[in-house]
Amino acid sequence: LVMQPHGGWEDYGSAFHEAGHLEHFLHVDPDLPVSQRELGDAAVTEGYAMTIERLRTEPAWLEEMLGMPPDHAQAFADFSAFYDLTTMRRLAAWLLYELRLHRGGDDALHRADYAGLTGLLTGVREPEERYLAIDSGMYGASYLRCFMVDAQLTDHLKARHGEAWWRNPAAGEALRDLWS
Repeated sequence: LVMQPHGGWEDYGSAFHEAGHLEHFLHVDPDLPVSQRELGDAAVTEGYAMTIERLRTEPAWLEEMLGMPPDHAQAFADFSAFYDLTTMRRLAAWLLYELRLHRGGDDALHRADYAGLTGLLTGVREPEERYLAIDSGMYGASYLRCFMVDAQLTDHLKARHGEAWWRNPAAGEALRDLWS
């Protein structure tokens, strides 16, 4: 597990996210062909990682595992939901921007599109100069799909194994089956 800590609550998210990747790849069947082990939509493994990362936003988990008072746990869960919503809006702006960027055209227009779309969808001004500082490969689309995979998987785990699915050994077995 490799990560670079920066301090604060985000380090928990990073550690859990990377642990989600670790668990996923540890449980992939080594007898599968490389194409089925290594290739495919990155949103799947990112979704698995995000499901594990999201534990740090579950009030019951925060109370039980970290001893956080219930009112603090709920406040942090609310903050995390707002943070995720902001992230999804930024990703949507990047997706719209990338679609326009890859169609070609004038750099001045791309600069304005980048700043305008991110500002409009997040409510935060983004400098035009960052218009080329994006990840390649339609990052926004991939991470929006990752949020969808996480939401579906979390709903599935809760429906089958209860709200506190992480306590249920059968949920762990279900995840290992998916990862394999």
